[in-house]
Amino acid sequence: MGKKKKRHKGRPAHNPVPPPRVSPIPSVNAGTVTTPKEPEDPGVTIDGSFWRPLLSALETRPMGQQKIRGASGIDHQVVDVGVDEIRNRVILITDTPEPKASAFIQSDVQQLYPQKKVIVARTLLLPNVARHLKTTIESTGLKFLDLRAIKAAGERKTDDLSEALKAKFAPLLEAVFGDKRLHNHSAGAYLMQLISQLGALNWSGILSEDVKDRLLLEPLVKALDEVTDIDAQLGLCPLPIHALGADEVENVKTAAGLLQARELLERHGIWEYFFPKSDELVLGLVDRGFVDGAQLKTALTVASERGHLIDEKETIPDLPATLAKLKEQGLTVEGEHSVTTTVAGRETRTLVKFKPKESLLTKIQNLVPWAGSAIKYLLEHWPKH
Repeated sequence: MGKKKKRHKGRPAHNPVPPPRVSPIPSVNAGTVTTPKEPEDPGVTIDGSFWRPLLSALETRPMGQQKIRGASGIDHQVVDVGVDEIRNRVILITDTPEPKASAFIQSDVQQLYPQKKVIVARTLLLPNVARHLKTTIESTGLKFLDLRAIKAAGERKTDDLSEALKAKFAPLLEAVFGDKRLHNHSAGAYLMQLISQLGALNWSGILSEDVKDRLLLEPLVKALDEVTDIDAQLGLCPLPIHALGADEVENVKTAAGLLQARELLERHGIWEYFFPKSDELVLGLVDRGFVDGAQLKTALTVASERGHLIDEKETIPDLPATLAKLKEQGLTVEGEHSVTTTVAGRETRTLVKFKPKESLLTKIQNLVPWAGSAIKYLLEHWPKH
């Protein structure tokens, strides 16, 4: 008798199946020619490799620290810190939702280091939404939003109305979201700044009307008019991150030198907050009400003492020569005891009203309250008894 083959209970017979042949030709495998998908663009992130060259271009040494203590004992969160040991300047980059919080950081750190010249630059991760929304509403001619129609369109799942609204508000959306390839260093900071801007609106005035059927836009426009640039009022340097493009940020991050960083700072009006030109600074001061030589000299001295290097120097510029240059260009006119801007001078000033360097004029004006201030005006016009 032959030997019986052993059977393995519960185990199926092993019949190896050869793998199917794979042709190197895509059309044979899938029936159609397939092309590999292009990798998605990861975009450009604003991080330490962007802040370092910017701080270096501003002639400081990047410290790479995200906390700094003030006289109050509070450890303040910052984006980065740049230190200039030679000229005792300290530049703090912040991303606080409220400009006043950044102003407090500047004051608190300045008190702890009185020998230093502390300058704060606050990142603006989105533009002045109120200003853009107001412009959009006025340009489209919209008087109200028909909430009932919007709700009905949503229930019908039609895109006609939504597409129409998108077309009207496309410039606003592009301004708010900026370059889609550019990623902010903090999504939380972006959200908090947006909430802060919305919270600054006078909602009681906006929602005073019946909004069951339609939202009137006239109260909204009125409320938007009341929103101002607080950074400029406090003399902080606003860093318009929202206006940057991914390519220019990438150029700064990958450049071997600091030329790209400086060009970016100049292009967006940031450079002259730290290194103002003497003629433009004097013209701005005259436009702000600094009307005689003594006031102008005091203002220039204050700018230098606070770490703003006029013409990239620590010394005060030649004021008579600067005034003569402005007069020759037809931007100012000198009276017997005062200097005023001409029509051409005022038009020149209008072009830079919303540039970051404009904040320096407010900072000086806040530190020299007698020059062009409301207090001086009231004293001069106070009724005599």
